[in-house]
Order: sequence, then C-alpha cells, then structure tokens
Amino acid sequence: MGAGVIREPDWPSLADGLSERLTAAMRRVDAAGRVTVVHTWPLPLTKETWLRLAAACFSPAHADEVRWLWRDREEDAWLVARGAAAVVTAGGPARFLSLRDQAEACLAHLDARAEDEVRWWCGGAFAADAPAGPWQGWPQAVAVLPQLCFAAGDHPRLTCAVSLAPGDDPRAAAGRVMAAAVRWWRAAHAR
Repeated sequence: MGAGVIREPDWPSLADGLSERLTAAMRRVDAAGRVTVVHTWPLPLTKETWLRLAAACFSPAHADEVRWLWRDREEDAWLVARGAAAVVTAGGPARFLSLRDQAEACLAHLDARAEDEVRWWCGGAFAADAPAGPWQGWPQAVAVLPQLCFAAGDHPRLTCAVSLAPGDDPRAAAGRVMAAAVRWWRAAHAR
C-alpha cells in the first residue's frame, strides 16, 4: 500500500452508527411522512485515496448514477459524491427560486447534527427555455443531496444521506448505503 493510501475503514462500525441514527429517525417518519438522515464520520482520507475514489466513481461502470466532483477552495477540500438521497428539479424563469423552496421543504424533515455536512449539489441552465439538442430531456435546474460523499483536505470525512419513508427498515437502508460505500472503496483500491 502506498504511503498516501489509508487502510480500509471499519465498515461494520460505520454501518452500526448509521443504523442507530436511522432507527432513531424512524420515529419522525410517521409525523413527517418522510425523513432524510445525514450522517458524517471523520475519515483520514489522503489526496491519493481521494483520487482513487474519484477515478472509481467516474468509471463507465457508474455512468448511470448521479456523480459529482468538486474542489472547495474555502475549506481546502476535494469532494467526490455519487447517488442521490433526494433530488429536486424545476423549470421556467423562477426555476432557481423553486429549486431553493423544494430543497428547503425537503430539509424541513432533516435529521442532522451540527457536525453533519448537508451539501446540495446543483446544476442549471442559464436560458429560461427548455434545453434542446444534446441537453434535451435534462431538467432546467436540479439539486441533488448525494447518498455518499468522500472529502479529503482539512477535514476529511465520509458523509451518507438516506431518505426514509413509513415502513422502511432502517437497518436494511443502512446496510444498502454502507454496501455501496464498501463497493466504491474496494473498486478504488483494486487498481
């Protein structure tokens, strides 16, 4: 293993922590109809590990998933995210205001602590009319709350977001999200 690559995280412990948060959040699902849980763990990611994760995320095997890559200069962070716990879209001249309102409505049923990172990833067209040509079929504006986000830099971490509806099994939901994180991690380190 290279000097800049870290050992694999203790996935069972991370899954247990997420499962506990999801189980506690299920009490709020009945009143809200849905709850989104965001959970962040410190994770000693190096830039080399982050680059491996980014390469694995943008491999053709994941072409059908929502994927994001970002450099946050203020925080000195490199972020790579994939999957979607929540997606909101909008169109027309007021699309960005509509996007904001929908995202705020989604966050009204949020279970997150102060240290949890809630980061919407947004994209949109500058023209107010419907996209044409190769962009036909794309929303005019979209905001995604990623299911998984690895960040390297000043505050390295893994953030998971999960939306729960009435009747969802929180342990199974935690297992699915952690399984996706494990597959991503191992694909990045199989190279």
